[in-house]
Amino acid sequence: ADIIMAQPYPDHHPYQAHEIETLLRAAADNGCDLVTTEKDHVRVPESLQSQVIPFPVCLAWKDDAALQGFLAARIGLS
Repeated sequence: ADIIMAQPYPDHHPYQAHEIETLLRAAADNGCDLVTTEKDHVRVPESLQSQVIPFPVCLAWKDDAALQGFLAARIGLS
């Protein structure tokens, strides 16, 4: 995918219909789809959710043992 435009919002932003409608117009003007993470998609007004594509994002660690050791050291379990 090519990212044509990005519009950042603060984490847990309560999206308003006018914000999403503006983004949908910009996407249409550029021949694009409006995409957001699944996490943010649930905060898109329900009446507009079908027009916004939810994108799944997952986090995978290369070294689970190193992560466990890092976390254990930080919370005093080592």
